Amino acid sequence: PFTTGSMTFAELLSRTDVACYTAKNEGRNRVVVYSGEDSGAARDHYQIQVAASIREALQNEQFCLYAQPIVPLAPDNLTRACELLVRLRTDQNQLLAPGAFIPAAERYGLMPRIDRWVITKTLLDHGSEIAQIDALSLAINISGTSFNEPYFPDFLRDTLRASLIPPQRICFELTETALINNI
Repeated sequence: PFTTGSMTFAELLSRTDVACYTAKNEGRNRVVVYSGEDSGAARDHYQIQVAASIREALQNEQFCLYAQPIVPLAPDNLTRACELLVRLRTDQNQLLAPGAFIPAAERYGLMPRIDRWVITKTLLDHGSEIAQIDALSLAINISGTSFNEPYFPDFLRDTLRASLIPPQRICFELTETALINNI
């Protein structure tokens, strides 16, 4: 319940979103009343806020890429590989690890946009730099929701063709969450 002055419009809208998503998650065709004491509602409210910040971050270029070296147990001096990891830079200039925003991105269908951002940044924006590093191979994580998108294969093919990085140097990895959800 709300009365004039009991909450801001943004708070009211956020609580409405929580109730709506909760109803959808519980099987649709039902009414859910927001309750601030419900820990599930509090978690939902937090994830909705994170999802909103992800949308903003995509518009404002607040994501950044990190390369984590993949080191063989028996180094051969020929193999050079790294896994690309995405981070979210907050308005306070803090870096959020994937665990802080990926669950909300997966829940609210934002992973395909993040995956496309990572692939575009890597293959097109930084492709010429990466192509010049001899024998470097890249591992790029992709969510299951991206693989399920009907236009994703076309996007991936077109981006690979436009990139200066030889495709044999790129390994796309399906995320663990996608595998667990689709055993």
